[in-house]
Amino acid sequence: MAAAAGADVRVTLQRALATLAPRQRALLVLRYYEDLPESQVADVLGISVSTVKTSTRKALARLRESAPGLVEPAGGAR
Repeated sequence: MAAAAGADVRVTLQRALATLAPRQRALLVLRYYEDLPESQVADVLGISVSTVKTSTRKALARLRESAPGLVEPAGGAR
């Protein structure tokens, strides 16, 4: 049963990520999946650190709207 729940979460996340613009997806993958610091994400994408911060915040907000079930109510943002 846990495997099915995990698969459901993956599908939901994939669908939510598909709603993002390509750069927003890239930001989230680099920042949270690859675990790069903001400065490295900025270098990879050729943008400023402040743009990384702003765009990441907007992308996370959009994900939360697209898939509210993925967000756990407790805990702080990264």
